[in-house]
Amino acid sequence: MPCRYREMGEREIPQVLEYFEQRPLLCLYSYIDLKKFGLSNPHFRVYVHQEAGRDGGQEIKGVLTRYYGGVNAFCGGERPDEDAEAMAEMVRAWKPDMLNGPGALVQALAGMLGDCYAPEYGYVTGILDLHAYDGRDTSCPEAEEAAEEELMEVARLICTDDGLGGQYTPEGLCAQLLERRREGFGRNYVIRREGRIVCHGGTYAEVPGLAVVSGIITDEKYRGQKLAYKVVSKLNHDLMQEGMRPCLFYFRESAVKLYGNLGFPVGESWGKLVRRRDAGGC
Repeated sequence: MPCRYREMGEREIPQVLEYFEQRPLLCLYSYIDLKKFGLSNPHFRVYVHQEAGRDGGQEIKGVLTRYYGGVNAFCGGERPDEDAEAMAEMVRAWKPDMLNGPGALVQALAGMLGDCYAPEYGYVTGILDLHAYDGRDTSCPEAEEAAEEELMEVARLICTDDGLGGQYTPEGLCAQLLERRREGFGRNYVIRREGRIVCHGGTYAEVPGLAVVSGIITDEKYRGQKLAYKVVSKLNHDLMQEGMRPCLFYFRESAVKLYGNLGFPVGESWGKLVRRRDAGGC
């Protein structure tokens, strides 16, 4: 069977953005990356599967985006997993380190790619009310934006957690954080103790109106002091002051209380596939 996905061209950007806007929370990175970069970033590529629709035009069945070693998948139709088979073909050909997507789609892909990828399920949520922090004390003198030369220390901290940084090397993650910083696409807030960074919360993607909060981690030695709450509270406040709605993904049930206290509603189902260390050539 011929490959059903093809790399999209510049003229198709408006149509794909409109497709993403049906459920932006379920394709956050893809939507933000395309809106930010278009097709100008050499590390970002967009692939679409189209078929003839009832009106005679081309109807999008699914979209895959690639950024470095990661893939994001999205089907915007009535069934979120309707294009899983065609997507699985592309994943087997590309062999990405990780794939992200809506929970039902990832579950379907896990059934086809389980020999090479391990699934993990969580949630995606966002604070859509820009006045959610009105009246709150979000001051946190300890939380400051990290300097560029501190991003390697940030990357090393994130990489101590397999769930957050297991697919990266500190050097590779640092390069991405630095690129995002210099392109106005991300920021990194930190709390220091005893001369070193012990807590981090940042944005991994930003466009006017939306920001993806990620990399939230506290050094194991300093947990239980509400440092993550402080750093994310300050980050969210600053984002909303700039007119951006913070969104995030989480994979631990223990995070529900933290993010609920920060104003995030209960999330929608989300998932990821991480390439198995023993996947070999599959």
